[in-house]
Amino acid sequence: MDKMHFTRMDQGTAADFEVMKKVHEYTLATLPDKLYGLLDNLAKDTAYNITRKEHCLQALLGPYTMVRMKSMLW
Repeated sequence: MDKMHFTRMDQGTAADFEVMKKVHEYTLATLPDKLYGLLDNLAKDTAYNITRKEHCLQALLGPYTMVRMKSMLW
């Protein structure tokens, strides 16, 4: 991959900003899979009564919603 050659944004060239654009587009395109992967990895921790994945989703969604959505997530 090409590299950007500036140390300050105001010194960047059009070529530098094209590289930056490609980096950001790749990051945005791969972010959802990375986040789902992290969330799925939390399901591997089974030392507690519920997994860390279930705990995170409960904190986010609330227990009532979690019960209703559990069949969709697993």
